Amino acid sequence: TTASAVGVTLSEGSELEIYAPHGLTDLLGLVVRANKITITRHVYEEKCRRWKKAWPRVTVIQWEY
Repeated sequence: TTASAVGVTLSEGSELEIYAPHGLTDLLGLVVRANKITITRHVYEEKCRRWKKAWPRVTVIQWEY
């Protein structure tokens, strides 16, 4: 998903470096949106069911063709 495509590392100067190819808007807004290049619809829907149970405030964007 776009929200889980985020990486963080600590620089030599002890600063956080954030890598977010799809941005941080979905992550910070608690939005789950499919990255259709890396996931199938079935896997996405299963993950969303689990995430919605764990984090009820998450907004799930349905898979669209």
